[in-house]
Amino acid sequence: MKKKTRKLLERLLRCVEQRDADRGLLRPCLIDLHPDMVEDVKPALFHRYVDEDRALLRINKFCRPTEQEALVRDFRERGVYSEGSCSTEVIRKTWALIEYPDGSMGKVEPESVHFLDTEKYGG
Repeated sequence: MKKKTRKLLERLLRCVEQRDADRGLLRPCLIDLHPDMVEDVKPALFHRYVDEDRALLRINKFCRPTEQEALVRDFRERGVYSEGSCSTEVIRKTWALIEYPDGSMGKVEPESVHFLDTEKYGG
């Protein structure tokens, strides 16, 4: 682990102790920015998991590109679509809500979160 990453991690751990980590409100973790690269991790604080719903527009008929563009534009701007031409499907995605050392927040794939206190929480 890089020296800068280690220092940030130590600072995060002190912060968690000050915020009453025993209540499980925040958990220290490392975020895998690129799973293929071993050294590409970033320390963070895990807040919680969040679900996000997105509507997916499916065009059911063959139509010209200009017609497709109009259908997509109407769906994006006004949330309407032609039932004969299109259908919608709701896709639910789960994200991990995390806080970086600089105070910025982010959503990452749950698989990229590696908790540092798993023995404390029975993991």
